[in-house]
Amino acid sequence: MRAERLAAKKDICNPTDRMFQPETWSKIYQWVMNDPQVPDKEDVLALIRRHFGNFEKLIKLLHYLDGGKPYAYLSEHQFRKVERIGEIKDSLSIATLALPVNTLPEGKMELMTFSPYVEAESKRETPRRTVIALKNNILYDLALAPNVEVELPVGQRWSLNMEYKCPWWSNNKRGFCYQLLSGGAEVRYWLGNRKNRERLTGYFLGIYAEGGVYDFQFDKDKGYRGNYYAASGLTYGYGHRLARHLALEFSLGIGYLETEYRKYTTYESDLIWTSSGRYHFIGPTKAKVSFGMAHSGKEAVAMRCTKCVFLLLLLGLSVLLAGCEFRDILDDYPVSGVQIKLDWKGVTEQLPEGMRVIFYPKSEEGRKVENYLSIEGGVVKVPPGYYDMVIYNYNTESVLIRGDGAYETIEAYTGPCTGLNSSEAMVWSPDPLYVVSVKDMKIEKSEKMLLMEFQPKLVVKNYSFEIKVKGLKNVASIICNVDGMNGSYYISNGSCTASVAPIYVEARKGGDVIRGSFSAFFVSESAGTRSGSEVTMKLLLVKVDNTVQEVKVDITAAVTAPSPPPTPPEEGEGDPATDIEIPIDEEIEVDDVEVPPGGGGGMGGDVGDWDDETDVELPVN
Repeated sequence: MRAERLAAKKDICNPTDRMFQPETWSKIYQWVMNDPQVPDKEDVLALIRRHFGNFEKLIKLLHYLDGGKPYAYLSEHQFRKVERIGEIKDSLSIATLALPVNTLPEGKMELMTFSPYVEAESKRETPRRTVIALKNNILYDLALAPNVEVELPVGQRWSLNMEYKCPWWSNNKRGFCYQLLSGGAEVRYWLGNRKNRERLTGYFLGIYAEGGVYDFQFDKDKGYRGNYYAASGLTYGYGHRLARHLALEFSLGIGYLETEYRKYTTYESDLIWTSSGRYHFIGPTKAKVSFGMAHSGKEAVAMRCTKCVFLLLLLGLSVLLAGCEFRDILDDYPVSGVQIKLDWKGVTEQLPEGMRVIFYPKSEEGRKVENYLSIEGGVVKVPPGYYDMVIYNYNTESVLIRGDGAYETIEAYTGPCTGLNSSEAMVWSPDPLYVVSVKDMKIEKSEKMLLMEFQPKLVVKNYSFEIKVKGLKNVASIICNVDGMNGSYYISNGSCTASVAPIYVEARKGGDVIRGSFSAFFVSESAGTRSGSEVTMKLLLVKVDNTVQEVKVDITAAVTAPSPPPTPPEEGEGDPATDIEIPIDEEIEVDDVEVPPGGGGGMGGDVGDWDDETDVELPVN
């Protein structure tokens, strides 16, 4: 009887009938739960739970689900396990049936529900998840920048991405250099429902930081050596699994970038430092289209893989850094140079703090050279060639310089007035500006230093005036400006352009007079003077009752009169050639006004909103 029961069990355990056994689908359910690669995994599990027991209908529904993709996957990966388990059971049953019935020990022979092979198979089915991904940014490859990325998942929602790039190309003969050592790290948070998603797939947000050093030169005239660069910001991207071990990733980073660099040029076979600077940028700082390989394994091997990857990266970085050396940059040209001496005798007693010199090349062998000198002068390393040169003091408060890229365009000017209680558009008076301009200078190659002596000249004149005022007690404040004066000065040829706005005049009350002073650029004799321009000084007398009396004075004759011959100034006096007193003999009369209740007076609001009470024209003798 026991042999007959065993034979009956053998018939039931064929592969076809075994697919209709509850214990088979219980096992399949566990396998599907632990396999993240099953297509439509949640739908498959739902069908098994709903139709458990009606296995014929269950199998038919799996055939129809998503075009049969889940059934095809289960047939290839899960149903085969059922067949292997059945084969082991059958072999055990056949071995038992080979014995005679009367020789079987009573009550001892039983067929095990699960064989040792089944237990081993169950132990082997532990979850296999992505533990590391190695990637390469295709955009960097297109820019000839070798790069590598490593991403490590931390749970289902977090990951750490590290990257390194190191293009190292140079050709000194062609003036080309493309060198960059850069590394960075990014912490990512993966969005969406992560329960049914593979790691490192879907949309993510990240915070990144990176930095490095660089040397970029794309022509012989200039290059940039970065002492450092640093960037940080936010990223947004998407990762998609192309195959089991292949993935594609897209991301864009927006943040803040800062770098400190040295600008250099090429002279013969040397690199010469020309200037330094800083650069700041806010906007897109990184973009990625990365292709990578994802390695899946047990969680237990994740740490071993991570350690191996880090060791390989450190080894690779040490080899690369050992072979990466930047080119040397010289602080000065390898020439004897020029000794510049400045003579201030008879120019001024109030010396400026320092001077700036610029050599503009006029021949191919020349190079643009900029340097800062003391008030006595200094040594400047200038390659042989033909040059134009300018020298000027750079420590002024109100004088600005623009157009210094070329000898013909370098220009001194003053900026608009700010911080004044007035709606009048005005510009500041220029500070004393001392200049030297030399055209068509030849510097020859020599072992001896070339000595050059210059005497700077002052190109700003100071004007002062005094006006008698009757009834000055009725005036609370004064706003004064001069229209029609020069507003800028071209250092190369000594010419001027008209001011874009009236020049602010510092005016003050003193007794029964108003005293004021201002300054302006003046034209050199070689450049001629502006003709047909009327110079008018305007005074806005703000009375204590907040009314305004406007007075205009024509000072054209005073400011365009020929300068007297220069004479050495006496001690404590200004230069008579640049300090001009504007004579005004007429007297201004201000009517008495009633003081508003509560006293007060002074300026009450914006001058531009007040109406004029009087408009007086005064001639200048």
